[in-house]
Parts: sequence; C-alpha cells; structure tokens
Amino acid sequence: MSFQSGGRMETKKNGTNKWYVPGEAVRDRRTGQKMYVDAPWSSEIKCVYYNTVTDELVKLEVPCEDLEKVEETDPKDR
Repeated sequence: MSFQSGGRMETKKNGTNKWYVPGEAVRDRRTGQKMYVDAPWSSEIKCVYYNTVTDELVKLEVPCEDLEKVEETDPKDR
C-alpha cells in the first residue's frame, strides 16, 4: 500500500516502511545505478541521473521495491 504524506512516499510492504523525498540519493537494486529521486508520488518512483557517456540527463521510473536508499557523506565531514 502506498500513499502521499507531506511530499514523501511511504510504502508498506512486509512490515517495512520506505520514505523517499525529492533529491534523495537512491540505488537501483537491479542495475546498481545511483540516482536521485525526482518525484516520489506513485508506485513507480521517478528518478534522474547524469550519464557521462552520452552527456545526457536520464529520467526513468523505477518500482519502489527495486530502490534502496544511499547514505551520502558530506565532504565537509571528512
């Protein structure tokens, strides 16, 4: 079950909750591609990433269950 809540997407599946917000770093579990959430308001999360080979911004929709959050470190903290 999915629903909107204050600009976030919550997915309840097998007792777990996933929250995504625009700009959040995520990884596609199928491909390993790191990308950023563009719009989290449906079961297919709209994501974007920059392809350096083709020099293009790529937009795609990924099923919520195929995404995992990526912990990003702040360069100032190093």
